[in-house]
Amino acid sequence: MKENYQRFLTLVCLILFFCYLLFHYSFVLKEVLDYTTLFLQKVFPSSFLFLLFSSLLMDYSLSSYFHSSKSYFFILSLLSGFPSGSLIIKNSFQRKEISLNEANQMIQFSHFPNPFFIFYNVSAVLSSKKLAYLFFGILVLSNYLIFLFFPKRRIQSTITIEKKDFPNTFISSLYKTIHVLIIIYGTSIFFYLLSLIGRRFFIIHPFLYVLWNGVFDLTSGIYSSVILSNTFYQGILLFLFISFGSIPIHMQVKSILSDTPISYKSFIKGRIVSFLLCLLSWCIYSCCTVWI
Repeated sequence: MKENYQRFLTLVCLILFFCYLLFHYSFVLKEVLDYTTLFLQKVFPSSFLFLLFSSLLMDYSLSSYFHSSKSYFFILSLLSGFPSGSLIIKNSFQRKEISLNEANQMIQFSHFPNPFFIFYNVSAVLSSKKLAYLFFGILVLSNYLIFLFFPKRRIQSTITIEKKDFPNTFISSLYKTIHVLIIIYGTSIFFYLLSLIGRRFFIIHPFLYVLWNGVFDLTSGIYSSVILSNTFYQGILLFLFISFGSIPIHMQVKSILSDTPISYKSFIKGRIVSFLLCLLSWCIYSCCTVWI
């Protein structure tokens, strides 16, 4: 009964969304083009190289050279950015490089923003490279503390390293990278349009306006935070959007894990703990700044 109700409600929302698109086609088209420009200028350049690099490392079975599975996933997720961490864990689980218990543990600390995205976009929003580095350090530290919490395990891998031709491997990695970026773009623009429609019907406070944008789309949430004059509140929202994640990011992760027994609840648990650690660190930094 509950499932039927949810399906009916989703269907109604989709029909209303489609009707709005039909009656406001010019407006929606302009917003789609504007968001596409933002995506191509801000998100694509900062994600493409890291995603491609991490995919190449995966295809060459880098994990076979590592004794500590946790270190491998931590470093590679840190380099590639979300949602690649979940994809890396899924692929390794399906190759039987790690157990289900290990996968459920690692999914909790494998959520990292792309380093270029932080250094380029967040520094522009905050008008401070120093704060961007601080943000990235806090985000890494929060996941590292979760990383340290679990006992160290070893990979019990029985796979044989295959000899691979680099040109074919490169093309395969390129294809997978573009595929991930298309998924990111598609889910992001869909929820961006939903948030846009919601904003047109409601007049909300600047703080709620930024929160609304960030919940539906990470990129627009980050860039709309410039309207906040209070850096402390701005930082809280940025950590919420980046550390916990927006709806599209959670959809991407849930979709990646859907055909595996890896627990999405473990991912949620890690995001909650990470955000609380980021919030605590940001409060300590803000208090020390005021006192000094």
